[in-house]
Amino acid sequence: MLKCGLKDILTDRTSGASALYRKTIELFKTDPVYKNHNRLLKDLDRISNSFSEMAPFIYLKQRLKSPPAGSRSDTLTDLLNELQSEERNISEYLSLIWKKKCRVITFSQSSCVLNMLLQRRNLIKSVLISIAAPSNEGVLAARKILRAGIKVALTTDAALPGMIKSNDLVLVGADCVTEKYFVNKTGTLPLLVMAARMKAKRVVVAESFKTITASDYQFSPRAKSAGEIISRRPRDLTVINEYFEKIPLELITCLISGMGIIRN
Repeated sequence: MLKCGLKDILTDRTSGASALYRKTIELFKTDPVYKNHNRLLKDLDRISNSFSEMAPFIYLKQRLKSPPAGSRSDTLTDLLNELQSEERNISEYLSLIWKKKCRVITFSQSSCVLNMLLQRRNLIKSVLISIAAPSNEGVLAARKILRAGIKVALTTDAALPGMIKSNDLVLVGADCVTEKYFVNKTGTLPLLVMAARMKAKRVVVAESFKTITASDYQFSPRAKSAGEIISRRPRDLTVINEYFEKIPLELITCLISGMGIIRN
């Protein structure tokens, strides 16, 4: 039977890659069952297979593959500290390009993006975000932003690209970054295509541990449950429910990680 913490992670369809990564590290660090290294690796495989599009779990498997037993807790602590350091560095680099008050457009629910927004309340006129169907994690993100005292407007995924103006800042996260493209929730691509057409500033924030070469990543979108879209599917109806998509890097103005700014 699954431990409660593990089950929560495996069934989570609304948290972004960084949030799930943090939850996994904290689970491995606090649950005594993971003193057994083989059990840890087994459950990490389950998590990684469930979220194969998310590069942080590839990185986590590399870091935890064969550490000496006495240093495993230290490794997990180092990983949490590394995550905090990445967030601080991204915030500092973002400050170099975001100096004017503007309307911010974002999509889905990236913990890194949310942190950046909350830290820059004084530079935000308002935030426009869509629901991010079918899991509607955009609604959860909108509520968090609203509770922080930031003006928010919520719309549909289809309407969001058409609402972009040239002086907006489009700020999104990523589940994986390669040298050719990044991967994020389906709906990011049309948003950035329109943002590029409108000449709005387009920024991706992603921690360095999300970076991987395209040859090692082998992106292959997987269909999720059809029941999230239609509860009673007619027998001959095909339902395509893909959560993630590839977005060419040339569509963005810059990518910000804990290592610096990559500009196009």
